[in-house]
Amino acid sequence: MKTRIANVFIMLLLLVFVMPLAAQDIVPVPYTWESTGLAFLYPSDWDLPEDQGDALQLAEMLAEVPEIRPPSVPYIALTVNASNGATDFAPVLEAALREAGVQSGSVTAITMLGGDGQESSGTSSDGRYIGIGRAGNLPDGRMLLVIGHAPVEQAESFRAIYDLVASSLTSSNTVVQPPVEEEPEATEESDEFEIGEGESQYGVLWRTMRTFDEGEDAFLNLVGLAYAPNGMLYTYDYDLGLVQLEATTGNVLGIYANENIEEPGSIAADAAGTVYVSDIACGCIYIFSNSSWSGAPITGFIEYAPESIVINPSGLLYGTNEDDEGFISVLAFQNGAQVQSITLSEDVFLQPRLAVDNSGRVLVLTDDGSIVAVESNPTAPLFNIGTVSEIVLDFAVDPGGNLILLTEDQGIVVIDQQGNFIDQPGTLVDDTPQGAEMVFPTGLAVSPDGTIYFADSDGEFGAVVALSTIVPEGQIGGTELMINTSVQGTLDDDTPQQPWIFQGTAGQRITISAIDAGDGDLNLAITLLDPSGTEEAYNDDQEGTDLLYSTDAQIVDHALATSGQYTIVVDQIEGAGNYELGVKETQMITLQDGMVLQGTLGDVFAADRYEFQGEEGQVLNFTLRAQDSDALDTLLRVIGPQGDLIIENDDADDTELGSDSQALGVVLPESGTYIFEAGRFDGTGQYELTINIAQ
Repeated sequence: MKTRIANVFIMLLLLVFVMPLAAQDIVPVPYTWESTGLAFLYPSDWDLPEDQGDALQLAEMLAEVPEIRPPSVPYIALTVNASNGATDFAPVLEAALREAGVQSGSVTAITMLGGDGQESSGTSSDGRYIGIGRAGNLPDGRMLLVIGHAPVEQAESFRAIYDLVASSLTSSNTVVQPPVEEEPEATEESDEFEIGEGESQYGVLWRTMRTFDEGEDAFLNLVGLAYAPNGMLYTYDYDLGLVQLEATTGNVLGIYANENIEEPGSIAADAAGTVYVSDIACGCIYIFSNSSWSGAPITGFIEYAPESIVINPSGLLYGTNEDDEGFISVLAFQNGAQVQSITLSEDVFLQPRLAVDNSGRVLVLTDDGSIVAVESNPTAPLFNIGTVSEIVLDFAVDPGGNLILLTEDQGIVVIDQQGNFIDQPGTLVDDTPQGAEMVFPTGLAVSPDGTIYFADSDGEFGAVVALSTIVPEGQIGGTELMINTSVQGTLDDDTPQQPWIFQGTAGQRITISAIDAGDGDLNLAITLLDPSGTEEAYNDDQEGTDLLYSTDAQIVDHALATSGQYTIVVDQIEGAGNYELGVKETQMITLQDGMVLQGTLGDVFAADRYEFQGEEGQVLNFTLRAQDSDALDTLLRVIGPQGDLIIENDDADDTELGSDSQALGVVLPESGTYIFEAGRFDGTGQYELTINIAQ
């Protein structure tokens, strides 16, 4: 099976050079539809095809349930079934296009997989969408149906994509095996490896950054990075201590100081959540467990070691070392006690970098570019990557067995085990890094799902960044939104809109905000599509003043009409640049005397909305305080059942409250549902809201 699939890929790649493409920017990717014995090419910027047996779904953005995919998302559906010797496919095409919401037109004869077939196309009754269909018999008598659907504005580009898929279809059983070419031998040593050209397949899943302006709690001098199997990330700041982050979101969960660590060198974490930090000043390893540091460190290393530490799945801790005679070794520890010392080849002169591969082996990258396994023969190289580890700051192994190298001169580079370039997810810049850029990288980690993480800092800023292949180009954040978590994107003339999805519930009240993350030159619009793809809400320029620019877009306190997967489309009206998008949920509260609510306000989440049931004549007192009055100037509003503004206050009458907000003796004019908004007049930061019910 593997040989046959490899042959299909080779044949399909040959097709790329002989088959004309209408759109030069389509990058074809081969795919084998194993359940049907077919193979074809599809555009690389579309989602991985969804194989459903005799049916297969292709889309620019796949939904979990194809029936609820928004109509605005181009898709191609392939189906294989018995034909019963049919030669007239017009009824089949008409029915399939009608099911896709398209009225079919005339039918033309075509050649399909070397046999006779037919094609039909048409538009929807409202003229907004186009549909294309092809049908024909496969050599074994089964019928193949290929249906495409897209917005009419994308007719030309979609036709090129549809032709790419339909024209490249081939039977994987009939591919002739090409001659087997011998793999070139890897070079034993080279000063550098060749960086390829083209865009990276990785996008920024999240970016957590701190700057010098954010004060004493900002991590600005990071060393090392470790992924823990419990879904946590750990890095170490020279001044603050161990920094714990959530791997899926980048949220900082805790900072734990250790006054004993002078020169942090490397970090490792095991399945139980225990974290190990090496200190090359003392030649030891400190242990962090259950939110605290243990008393005695692990010793046995010389000064300036271990520069690299890892933990294998069995719980053995490995660290690099140098003995009294100058030989480089790797020490292994179990429960804090040394159990093994592995001496490396005498040709190794520097402490190497350590990583654990998918089988659990501990790999060593030496200064001559050799990869050895310490559990077998540490002097016999498994392979040579064709570079020198002097420029490699850290390395890891991804789920596919490729090597992820963090280098001091080329950023992050992905290579195979022969040293061939695959990708460059992260690049170096001189200053002000954005997205996947870095200035002074200091740590690297990879999760089991292939997400790449790196730490970067230069004393003025510190950042931990997650890179993933599931994130579309130009977007920062997973395509699926999480409530109360913002994402970022970039719009320009080449990318005038970007879609995002989230799971909504009927009756859920949300506020959607999209803001220019630059200097105000980007004019935005947002469209909310329900699970069927129908427009449910739209805004171009915000109606209020919550957001920084009048051209920012906001849909305020909207009640979702149904349950399912919603789509938010962010459109470029004018200008170009970065934007930030967020969905905030209106919170339901039950009034209680003396209740205290807390939250955080920012540029995209400029207000928190609380819904409560009030009674006619009820008297309420509201006090909204900023936790840091120098950073946040609060603003409160109370909105009545009819949507009318009951009261608004920026600065309280009580001068002791300064720029904090207060509304006393607010008499509710009628019984019904009220909204209290904890907002901001200026700035960002945390707030505390107190509500009292007057007697």
